[in-house]
Amino acid sequence: NALRAAGYENVFALGDVASVSGEDTFDTTKTRPGDAGYESGVASHYASPPPMPPLPSTAQVAFQQADYAAWNVWSTVGNRPVLPFKYQHIGDMMTTGIADAAVALPVGDATVDGVAGAALRRAAYLYRMPTDAHRLKLATEWLKVGAEQVYEKGASKTLEDWGIEVPEVFKQLEKALPPPPRLPGM
Repeated sequence: NALRAAGYENVFALGDVASVSGEDTFDTTKTRPGDAGYESGVASHYASPPPMPPLPSTAQVAFQQADYAAWNVWSTVGNRPVLPFKYQHIGDMMTTGIADAAVALPVGDATVDGVAGAALRRAAYLYRMPTDAHRLKLATEWLKVGAEQVYEKGASKTLEDWGIEVPEVFKQLEKALPPPPRLPGM
Protein backbone atom coordinates (compact mmCIF):
# COMPACT_ATOMS: atom_id res chain seq x y z
CA ASN A 1 0.00 0.00 0.00
CA ALA A 2 2.97 2.31 0.52
CA LEU A 3 4.31 1.17 -2.89
CA ARG A 4 6.70 -1.28 -1.22
CA ALA A 5 7.89 -4.17 -3.36
CA ALA A 6 6.40 -7.42 -2.05
CA GLY A 7 8.49 -8.75 0.80
CA TYR A 8 10.83 -5.76 1.08
CA GLU A 9 10.76 -2.90 3.54
CA ASN A 10 13.20 -0.58 1.75
CA VAL A 11 12.33 -1.27 -1.92
CA PHE A 12 9.58 0.70 -3.62
CA ALA A 13 7.95 0.09 -7.01
CA LEU A 14 5.89 2.33 -9.24
CA GLY A 15 4.60 2.59 -12.77
CA ASP A 16 4.50 -0.50 -14.98
CA VAL A 17 6.43 -2.65 -12.47
CA ALA A 18 3.92 -2.01 -9.67
CA SER A 19 0.57 -3.68 -9.26
CA VAL A 20 -1.50 -1.65 -6.81
CA SER A 21 -5.19 -1.97 -6.10
CA GLY A 22 -7.31 0.60 -4.37
CA GLU A 23 -7.64 -1.56 -1.24
CA ASP A 24 -4.26 -3.33 -1.18
CA THR A 25 -3.33 -3.41 2.52
CA PHE A 26 -1.44 -6.70 2.94
CA ASP A 27 1.68 -6.06 5.04
CA THR A 28 4.57 -7.32 2.92
CA THR A 29 7.26 -6.26 5.40
CA LYS A 30 6.73 -9.12 7.87
CA THR A 31 7.47 -12.03 5.54
CA ARG A 32 9.15 -12.31 2.16
CA PRO A 33 8.47 -14.53 -0.84
CA GLY A 34 9.96 -17.93 -0.04
CA ASP A 35 9.53 -17.50 3.74
CA ALA A 36 7.41 -20.08 5.53
CA GLY A 37 3.82 -18.92 5.58
CA TYR A 38 4.20 -16.14 3.02
CA GLU A 39 1.96 -17.72 0.37
CA SER A 40 -0.73 -18.71 2.89
CA GLY A 41 -0.67 -15.18 4.34
CA VAL A 42 -1.19 -13.68 0.89
CA ALA A 43 -3.92 -16.22 0.11
CA SER A 44 -5.79 -15.60 3.37
CA HIS A 45 -5.57 -11.84 2.88
CA TYR A 46 -7.15 -12.09 -0.55
CA ALA A 47 -9.61 -14.92 0.25
CA SER A 48 -12.53 -12.66 1.13
CA PRO A 49 -13.66 -10.17 -0.05
CA PRO A 50 -12.16 -10.27 -3.53
CA PRO A 51 -9.55 -7.55 -4.08
CA MET A 52 -10.20 -4.56 -6.27
CA PRO A 53 -8.60 -4.85 -9.69
CA PRO A 54 -5.13 -3.31 -10.05
CA LEU A 55 -4.90 0.30 -11.08
CA PRO A 56 -4.28 0.80 -14.81
CA SER A 57 -0.72 1.08 -16.12
CA THR A 58 -1.10 4.67 -17.22
CA ALA A 59 1.06 7.78 -16.97
CA GLN A 60 -1.54 9.32 -14.66
CA VAL A 61 -1.13 6.52 -12.09
CA ALA A 62 2.68 6.48 -12.38
CA PHE A 63 2.89 10.26 -12.09
CA GLN A 64 0.94 10.17 -8.81
CA GLN A 65 2.94 7.17 -7.56
CA ALA A 66 6.21 9.04 -8.16
CA ASP A 67 5.48 11.62 -5.46
CA TYR A 68 4.56 8.93 -2.92
CA ALA A 69 7.55 6.72 -3.79
CA ALA A 70 9.98 9.65 -3.51
CA TRP A 71 8.47 10.67 -0.17
CA ASN A 72 8.59 7.09 1.11
CA VAL A 73 12.25 6.64 0.11
CA TRP A 74 13.08 9.88 1.93
CA SER A 75 11.01 8.75 4.94
CA THR A 76 12.68 5.34 5.05
CA VAL A 77 16.17 6.85 4.91
CA GLY A 78 15.23 9.28 7.69
CA ASN A 79 13.53 6.58 9.80
CA ARG A 80 10.12 8.24 9.45
CA PRO A 81 6.73 6.65 8.74
CA VAL A 82 5.83 6.08 5.09
CA LEU A 83 2.63 7.27 3.42
CA PRO A 84 0.12 4.82 1.96
CA PHE A 85 -0.51 5.46 -1.74
CA LYS A 86 -3.90 7.01 -2.49
CA TYR A 87 -4.85 7.27 -6.15
CA GLN A 88 -7.08 10.11 -7.35
CA HIS A 89 -8.52 9.68 -10.84
CA ILE A 90 -8.47 13.01 -12.68
CA GLY A 91 -9.95 11.96 -16.03
CA ASP A 92 -8.83 10.33 -19.28
CA MET A 93 -7.48 11.84 -22.49
CA MET A 94 -6.83 10.47 -25.96
CA THR A 95 -6.13 11.85 -29.40
CA THR A 96 -8.51 10.93 -32.18
CA GLY A 97 -6.84 12.85 -35.00
CA ILE A 98 -4.27 15.51 -35.84
CA ALA A 99 -6.14 18.23 -33.94
CA ASP A 100 -8.91 16.13 -32.46
CA ALA A 101 -9.09 14.59 -29.00
CA ALA A 102 -11.48 13.39 -26.34
CA VAL A 103 -11.09 14.34 -22.70
CA ALA A 104 -13.32 12.50 -20.21
CA LEU A 105 -13.57 14.65 -17.12
CA PRO A 106 -13.81 13.01 -13.67
CA VAL A 107 -17.13 14.77 -13.01
CA GLY A 108 -20.21 12.81 -14.10
CA ASP A 109 -20.18 11.76 -17.75
CA ALA A 110 -18.72 15.04 -19.04
CA THR A 111 -16.56 14.69 -22.15
CA VAL A 112 -14.92 17.45 -24.17
CA ASP A 113 -14.07 16.38 -27.71
CA GLY A 114 -13.04 17.72 -31.09
CA VAL A 115 -10.76 20.73 -31.39
CA ALA A 116 -11.73 21.89 -27.87
CA GLY A 117 -10.73 18.47 -26.51
CA ALA A 118 -7.40 18.70 -28.34
CA ALA A 119 -6.76 22.17 -26.90
CA LEU A 120 -7.66 20.97 -23.38
CA ARG A 121 -5.41 17.91 -23.77
CA ARG A 122 -2.47 20.04 -24.90
CA ALA A 123 -3.07 22.51 -22.07
CA ALA A 124 -2.98 19.59 -19.61
CA TYR A 125 0.32 18.36 -21.09
CA LEU A 126 1.83 21.83 -20.87
CA TYR A 127 0.67 22.14 -17.27
CA ARG A 128 2.30 18.82 -16.35
CA MET A 129 5.71 19.77 -17.75
CA PRO A 130 8.22 20.09 -14.90
CA THR A 131 9.64 23.52 -15.80
CA ASP A 132 8.81 26.59 -17.87
CA ALA A 133 11.73 25.69 -20.15
CA HIS A 134 10.08 22.33 -20.90
CA ARG A 135 6.74 24.06 -21.51
CA LEU A 136 8.33 26.53 -23.91
CA LYS A 137 10.18 23.78 -25.79
CA LEU A 138 7.02 21.68 -26.19
CA ALA A 139 4.83 24.62 -27.24
CA THR A 140 7.49 25.75 -29.72
CA GLU A 141 7.63 22.27 -31.23
CA TRP A 142 3.84 22.19 -31.62
CA LEU A 143 3.89 25.60 -33.32
CA LYS A 144 6.74 24.52 -35.59
CA VAL A 145 4.88 21.39 -36.70
CA GLY A 146 1.73 23.44 -37.34
CA ALA A 147 3.69 26.04 -39.34
CA GLU A 148 5.34 23.30 -41.41
CA GLN A 149 1.94 21.80 -42.22
CA VAL A 150 0.57 25.20 -43.23
CA TYR A 151 3.64 25.83 -45.37
CA GLU A 152 3.45 22.42 -47.10
CA LYS A 153 -0.32 22.12 -47.60
CA GLY A 154 -1.68 25.62 -47.19
CA ALA A 155 -3.73 27.04 -44.35
CA SER A 156 -7.14 25.84 -45.60
CA LYS A 157 -6.06 22.22 -46.14
CA THR A 158 -4.23 22.15 -42.78
CA LEU A 159 -7.28 23.47 -40.92
CA GLU A 160 -9.53 20.96 -42.70
CA ASP A 161 -7.13 18.14 -41.74
CA TRP A 162 -7.50 19.34 -38.17
CA GLY A 163 -11.29 19.03 -38.47
CA ILE A 164 -11.98 22.77 -38.73
CA GLU A 165 -14.45 23.88 -41.39
CA VAL A 166 -13.00 26.59 -43.62
CA PRO A 167 -15.41 28.96 -45.42
CA GLU A 168 -15.13 28.91 -49.22
CA VAL A 169 -14.26 32.62 -49.34
CA PHE A 170 -11.05 31.93 -47.38
CA LYS A 171 -10.15 29.05 -49.69
CA GLN A 172 -10.53 31.36 -52.71
CA LEU A 173 -8.49 34.08 -51.01
CA GLU A 174 -5.70 31.62 -50.26
CA LYS A 175 -5.62 30.50 -53.92
CA ALA A 176 -5.32 34.13 -55.04
CA LEU A 177 -2.27 34.79 -52.85
CA PRO A 178 1.26 34.21 -54.17
CA PRO A 179 3.05 31.11 -52.86
CA PRO A 180 5.05 31.65 -49.66
CA PRO A 181 8.82 32.13 -49.96
CA ARG A 182 11.15 29.19 -49.27
CA LEU A 183 12.33 29.36 -45.69
CA PRO A 184 15.61 27.87 -44.46
CA GLY A 185 15.15 24.39 -43.02
CA MET A 186 11.70 23.87 -44.56
